Amino acid sequence: MSEKEKTPAKYAEVAEFLNSILNTKRAKNPKYSMRAFARDLKTSPGRISAILAGHALPGKIVRKRILSVLDLTPEKASKLEFLIGKSLFERKALDGIFQMTEEVQTFLPEWHHFAILNLLENSDFKNDANWISKRLHLSESVVIESIKKLILVGLAKEEDGKLVPTHANITSTHDIPSHALRNYHRQMITKSLESLDSVPLEVRDVSALIVATNPRQLYKAKLLTKQYRQDLIKLLEEGEKTEVYSVCIQINPVTKAIATA
Repeated sequence: MSEKEKTPAKYAEVAEFLNSILNTKRAKNPKYSMRAFARDLKTSPGRISAILAGHALPGKIVRKRILSVLDLTPEKASKLEFLIGKSLFERKALDGIFQMTEEVQTFLPEWHHFAILNLLENSDFKNDANWISKRLHLSESVVIESIKKLILVGLAKEEDGKLVPTHANITSTHDIPSHALRNYHRQMITKSLESLDSVPLEVRDVSALIVATNPRQLYKAKLLTKQYRQDLIKLLEEGEKTEVYSVCIQINPVTKAIATA
């Protein structure tokens, strides 16, 4: 028995739903195998096996292919999204901080989800899609869809007719390669570039330096930036909250290592 077979399925509801749909397809074509399913989804049989066993969730691209390959009705497509969304959020507390899973980050790839989440804490917040859209320069449809997703994965909830965040502090994974995080960081860097020409100097700050360094000190530098972020957040959260800001800290190599013979 493999290790995955010993481990309880984390995403049993999603697996049960997909297996049911796949079995219907197989009933029409008994020769349609899991390997054929993997081929049509352009992914590996091992990945599909894990998904159908409830040990993994399909990513955004694979979900789109599933909808096409299995020819799901809008109702069934909506149910699949609901079941995946329900499974996405891992409620893991780390010193009062809730860490999102890679699946949640993939499900919420755009910057505006977290901008809306933070806007909820502003003293002048209005539970109105039009107001939110004007504050963040978004369309109402984007705001409405984002709120649905935030509620779906458990990052926000309706309470006494008001939208509120479910956790005070949320973090992502750290120092682990992640396509979702790279995409998010790319968006935030782009937003920072846009602010150079559109935001007055008195309400923004950008600084940059180039320094000769020993790469072995990078680990210590990362620890310092993490502590700095925590201290900065505490400072920025003092007093009445009326705006939402992004904070980007970057440490990147400028030189390239020269290969030795």
